[in-house]
Amino acid sequence: MKTIIRAFIAIPLSPSIQNNLTEFIHRYGLDSRSSGFKAVKPAQIHITLKFFSEIPLAQIKPVSEFLQQTTHGTNPFRLHIHGLGAFPAWHPHPRVIWVGLDPLNSIQALFEKIDTGTASLGFPSEKRPFSPHLTLARALNESSRATREDLTKRLASLSREPDFGEMSVDRVNFYQSELFPEGPKYTLLSSHVLSATTDLC
Repeated sequence: MKTIIRAFIAIPLSPSIQNNLTEFIHRYGLDSRSSGFKAVKPAQIHITLKFFSEIPLAQIKPVSEFLQQTTHGTNPFRLHIHGLGAFPAWHPHPRVIWVGLDPLNSIQALFEKIDTGTASLGFPSEKRPFSPHLTLARALNESSRATREDLTKRLASLSREPDFGEMSVDRVNFYQSELFPEGPKYTLLSSHVLSATTDLC
């Protein structure tokens, strides 16, 4: 029986954003291995706030309780999902294609609350700067660079920035992540609604 799992805390996407991402992935052939990339299934795309490479099962409840306390008192906010980028860059050899979002201040504040709170539970703080984005596709190792080059040139030179719409951020989810040959499987451990507190005078 497992006593340690992989897990992460994330903001889920709205169905309309998922649908718009699905259409874009299909329009540009990112769902075909001949593109040189492997697209992330839109239902699995999320905004990661905290990743646990290892978390004891005994810590799931404390983390969930902390998230409940944190989200109660945090205002919901809206995000605009738009734009494309690549890590490390579009040229010469992009490894990841990502979608941008803003405003960053609200999501940055939420990240800092979660990072500080999980650190108090014994988990290391993030050492890298927080860079919120949506991972759209990853390069296939077995594909030729020439195959990817044609598509990345098209995406990098789009005359109009892709706009996937706006969504309300009204919850934070805690997921278990399991890796399988066919791809990752995410299981919801707990869900926490953002709700502002009001003081009655």
